[in-house]
Amino acid sequence: MRKLLLGLLVLVSISLNAQTKRDKFIDRYAGGNVKLTYQRSIDLDKGDTLYMVFFIYQNAKYSTITDTKVIGLYNKEELAQFVKDLKTAYKQMITGEKVSIDWARDKYKLSLYDFTNNLYLAEAKGTGGYSIMSKKNVAEMLELVSTIDFGKETLLPAKTIDEIIQ
Repeated sequence: MRKLLLGLLVLVSISLNAQTKRDKFIDRYAGGNVKLTYQRSIDLDKGDTLYMVFFIYQNAKYSTITDTKVIGLYNKEELAQFVKDLKTAYKQMITGEKVSIDWARDKYKLSLYDFTNNLYLAEAKGTGGYSIMSKKNVAEMLELVSTIDFGKETLLPAKTIDEIIQ
């Protein structure tokens, strides 16, 4: 009886996990060690579709342990704000002027500091995890994230960094 119950439980859990279909449209590193993932998740039972953008990175605070951080954006407005903040940060970086500026949002925080010309990407909740992006890394991230047409499977044509920041 115990084996039958355990077998039934395993079958139910496998069947529940099989009811979601995921498609990844972008899944690659851009911005140094930050991985950008744009995916769609379809709940096959309910017919609900959810589009998501994830920024996944190894916490730069640690070099000997794995401490992976994830920032998730779940709608067009959040993604548009992220792109706007990233553009503003990049424009500040190319001036070469050393200033301290924070762009703090509900899900992420971007920071420039007057002692460096790198951009710090962190979770908004202040868990201590961050990634450091050079000017070149920020340009790569902007070029990739700008191809996302949120809520659609097709990507927009790629643009150069100069076209993006105009």
